Amino acid sequence: FITSVFPRWQSFRINGSAALGMAYAASGRWDVWLHRDLQPWDVAAGLLLVREAGGVVWKPDGGEAGIYSGEVVCGAAGACKEVVAAIAEIGD
Repeated sequence: FITSVFPRWQSFRINGSAALGMAYAASGRWDVWLHRDLQPWDVAAGLLLVREAGGVVWKPDGGEAGIYSGEVVCGAAGACKEVVAAIAEIGD
């Protein structure tokens, strides 16, 4: 999945914590954070952090994500738009 969607990106980090990843996206430390197979308790606080910081929280199809979405792409709007477009290209 990663190599098909992001062949031109410099790095990927797997931090092991949805809350921390979303906090990094909210603070601007990371441009985008994405994850699949999430539970509501994984993202509840992060949704608020990212949105209050002016970022977006979307599903991989570009729709608005919520605590029951299960999949999240979040961070700066422009970067998230690029990720959603890349995911749509491969049809995953």
